[in-house]
Amino acid sequence: MRREGQYPLSYLNLLLACLGLGIFLASAGTFPVLPFVAAGFFLLFWAAFLAYRGSAWAAFAGALLFCVLGAARFLAADALPPADVSRLAGEKIVLRGVLREAPSERPAADGTGVLRRYVVDARQAETATGTPPVSGALYVTEKIPDGSSRLSDPLPLPGDEVTVGGTV
Repeated sequence: MRREGQYPLSYLNLLLACLGLGIFLASAGTFPVLPFVAAGFFLLFWAAFLAYRGSAWAAFAGALLFCVLGAARFLAADALPPADVSRLAGEKIVLRGVLREAPSERPAADGTGVLRRYVVDARQAETATGTPPVSGALYVTEKIPDGSSRLSDPLPLPGDEVTVGGTV
């Protein structure tokens, strides 16, 4: 294996550490992603220019670039659409949606019934403050006690419209 420069593996470790530092710093607060992307493009061209001129500062610019890339990657991966149903966490809602897959059933952990789990694609939600636009999917779990007539009800099929209520 041919190696370039004096410490290529040390520099790769530095870049990895800078990537991790960027991720850590971005997780410490709420920042918009666009300034990090713009800074990344600036640092990319700055590092390329310094490397072209043979400057020792090119390594520093590359390390800064990886720090900014780590932050931008974290912020872009963590971004939710404005209408995502998970933004209603903690609120009591009535949700209308379409069943994505067949419900699954398993015995309750305390042995007093059956747990049914549904995956519902959200279409409309009603909250105490109105009907905000919603998108995305969520798991809905229903506990059916032993001896309930609901145990003999037919299960809904994927594609069926369902209405559920509760706290997200």
